Amino acid sequence: EITFQHKNLYSGIPDNFGDLDKLQRLRLTGNYLKGEIPESISNLSELEILKLNSNYLTGSIPHNIGQLSKIDTIWLTDNSLGCYDYDYECDEHFKTLHNTKEFCCITHCDITNDCSAIIPESITDLTQLQVLQLEENLISGIIPSNIGEIDSLKYLYLDNNLIAGEIPNSLGNLLILRRL
Repeated sequence: EITFQHKNLYSGIPDNFGDLDKLQRLRLTGNYLKGEIPESISNLSELEILKLNSNYLTGSIPHNIGQLSKIDTIWLTDNSLGCYDYDYECDEHFKTLHNTKEFCCITHCDITNDCSAIIPESITDLTQLQVLQLEENLISGIIPSNIGEIDSLKYLYLDNNLIAGEIPNSLGNLLILRRL
């Protein structure tokens, strides 16, 4: 277990964290972590809890996150996921502005910068997932149409993003969903 919550840590998440193949819990909540979530996070085959909320993370949710077969909690709330280039000084000056993240995002993720602002389809492969918290980011696109296949899902938070489109019919399959 790695837990450094509210420790004023600066920098990014080391790519070699993906080598910690016995790691079950990674909690780095409430720091000043910047940069992208390394794709190597998806190598953590024993990971059950991933809490990276309340940082300054940018870029994509790893496209291969669906490989985390034992994960039951993903908490990425209050970052700048979906933003490719973020002005951190702007964020410090305009913290009270309602849409600070969008205001301070210099460049949104798109195909030209090899960055994706969507919820990866592979997230629906996480059969143990109970908590998915992605609110307060700059995630765009649509909700994966087969999200209702995660029948273990109890809590799904997607608010305060740039998500558009239809509500997937499959959400009606989430019989134990408590919060949406």
